[in-house]
Amino acid sequence: MKRDIGSDDVAYVHVVPLLYLPFSGEFKTKAIQTSVRDLRGAGIQPDILICRTPKPIGKDLKEKIAMYADVEEEAIIE
Repeated sequence: MKRDIGSDDVAYVHVVPLLYLPFSGEFKTKAIQTSVRDLRGAGIQPDILICRTPKPIGKDLKEKIAMYADVEEEAIIE
């Protein structure tokens, strides 16, 4: 779609689960890493990630997700 319409007029939004383990108080980002990798394999690089999570996430977790998903930190929405 970006090739047909142009990258200035298209944004890929990826909705991903951000798993939270209440017994340990940890978030697990592996599902995000895997789904973004699979999208890249199909030739799609998400511009925005919407993380479905039961708890708010902090700046440090957003930095980690941004690094693994190659998405701007400001483009990660919880």
